[in-house]
Amino acid sequence: MIDEGARVTAIEAYCLGKLISEAGELGQVAGNALCFGIDTPDHGKAARVRIEEELGDLHAAMTFAACHGIIRSHAVAHHSIRKLQKLLDPRQKDNLGRPLAPQPENTSASPIPPLFDPRVPKKEAAEEPLMVSGQVADAIRTLTEHSQVTVDIMLRRLLKLGPAVCFAQDGSVGYRDPGTGLTLPEGFEIFRVWQGKTYRAKAKGGQWVTPEGQRFDNLNRLNASLGKPNPENAWIVWYFLDGQGQRQLLNSIRPLPKPRNRRPRTRQANS
Repeated sequence: MIDEGARVTAIEAYCLGKLISEAGELGQVAGNALCFGIDTPDHGKAARVRIEEELGDLHAAMTFAACHGIIRSHAVAHHSIRKLQKLLDPRQKDNLGRPLAPQPENTSASPIPPLFDPRVPKKEAAEEPLMVSGQVADAIRTLTEHSQVTVDIMLRRLLKLGPAVCFAQDGSVGYRDPGTGLTLPEGFEIFRVWQGKTYRAKAKGGQWVTPEGQRFDNLNRLNASLGKPNPENAWIVWYFLDGQGQRQLLNSIRPLPKPRNRRPRTRQANS
């Protein structure tokens, strides 16, 4: 028998169906291009143009699903970066020992086309490629996979550069996280989407306060109040809007927890 709690909601079914539909249309257009040529007219347009259009439709379906909380956009971007790094690494081999993917002719000037580069937000200083050894790169990937944050956020924390997203903190303090010292101003609003419904809370007087007047002294208790059957890290599912109105993950502005000071063990003298 199928567990009733395991059934998808109407919104989840629509989003998943839309993803399947758009992916199917992309596969059909790409298949025709593979058979007849990428510049061969297809319904009055070159197959290359049709592929670009279908990719745009698929991206829209992905973004729509993220707006409803079906998928996490930051997780998609994280895995996209990892996949692209693997494809652009000439050392990668397939199961037969051949190069994994053909390399672009010129990767020195622009390793990642700006349109698809999820690392650099708009209106931010340009970044330079950072060359590290394979061992260091693997260690960074492992660290970010476990924490579910981007490489940029992790390095900002380790180097104590502060968050990439800034917001005003004038006035009284609304909430201060005791574990990391993150301080948020009074009235700072966060939100998340679960099962097609948007939940909100504001930082007031050292607590998270919902529109219904419920108060919670930490983020995990606020998240647990939604009735989700399985526990989760609340920092990676709640969002806020930055000064430009862009949705940002709350975990992106949380500093690293301070290390605990442990007293050194003293050896007891032999009696």
